[in-house]
Amino acid sequence: MSTPARSPTERSTPTLLILLAVVAALVVVPGGAFLVAANIGTGGKVAIGAAVVWWVVASTLIGLFVLRRRPELKRPVRGALLAASVASTVLLFLGTRDKVVDERIVTGAPTAVTPGSAPGPTTAPLPPPPQDVQLLSGSFGGASGHAGRGQAAVVKLADGARVLTFSDFNVDRGAGTLRVYLVAGDPQRDGAVSDFKDIAALKGNVGNQQYSIPADVDLARYSTVVVWCTPFTTRIAQAQLR
Repeated sequence: MSTPARSPTERSTPTLLILLAVVAALVVVPGGAFLVAANIGTGGKVAIGAAVVWWVVASTLIGLFVLRRRPELKRPVRGALLAASVASTVLLFLGTRDKVVDERIVTGAPTAVTPGSAPGPTTAPLPPPPQDVQLLSGSFGGASGHAGRGQAAVVKLADGARVLTFSDFNVDRGAGTLRVYLVAGDPQRDGAVSDFKDIAALKGNVGNQQYSIPADVDLARYSTVVVWCTPFTTRIAQAQLR
């Protein structure tokens, strides 16, 4: 008795083709959404909304022009996109939880005046010993609809190195990776953050923290601290240093 022929939808699909289809769908849909969000100049909710729109439109087009013609790919591709959607949602949720990092930070005197020994009849005044000096400071405020508070300061250490300190710091966690920028000027919108120095990843959105400032950073130019959220290209908080 002969075995009935399989219908086109029942034919075996090569594993390599399935893998290529899944990888392509993940690159186009979540990968494309990431790139769209990262390149929206206004950032914030606009970037998130654009990423969602891309996800929906790209998924619909894949269904209409690919999966309709190759129905055997529907299950693996849709499963991969569903898993990516769930993973993205979970990561965004976890990313909004506070991360407390509370370090011991240095402080500096407003000026570098330290009394030396009083001169005697045959002795010259002793130069003041090296000490930490606070060069600049400012207060954090929330930006682009986010909440933020705390103090930022630049302290020049006795050995000549400079550090950026955050004290009584508490800002929104955001929904992505947060970076510490020193920005030129005083940006009043996300799209104005274009000339900046990337100092480090933010250690935590709550607590006292300290960051090293590279020696080549000109603080006369880069005088605003911005807590920046990627990939949604938006400010979370900022402090102008004076």
